[in-house]
Amino acid sequence: MNHWAEKYIGLQWSPLGNGIDSFNCWTFVQHIQKEKYHRELPEILTDGAANLAVMRACAVESGMDHWEPVEVPTEGDCVLLARATHPAHVGIWINANGSSGVLHCAKGPGVIFQTPANLRNSGWGSLSFYRWKL
Repeated sequence: MNHWAEKYIGLQWSPLGNGIDSFNCWTFVQHIQKEKYHRELPEILTDGAANLAVMRACAVESGMDHWEPVEVPTEGDCVLLARATHPAHVGIWINANGSSGVLHCAKGPGVIFQTPANLRNSGWGSLSFYRWKL
């Protein structure tokens, strides 16, 4: 990959993700937004194994008023992923070596990078993109 995100690939998933050496999808996004983009996202206290509960908490607690929907994502934008109609997972859009996709922390593999085609093959049918408003 030869990209700043490479050092995160393979880090462990944990439902409560401590944000240091294990993550759930939200704590991973929160960690990257702070470390790489200097954005302070709020903590969301919920079980990371309950994806729908995380997304509901995100809608209420994540400062959604700071995010605006965009059609075409750029590096650092947040990505909401859905298996049906409701978002159930979150990641970060990155551009790595001519390949664009989502860096996210999933139950099982931990932190992974997937292109939109890989995501579709994994069952994620819908992607929504959000950019931090300054």
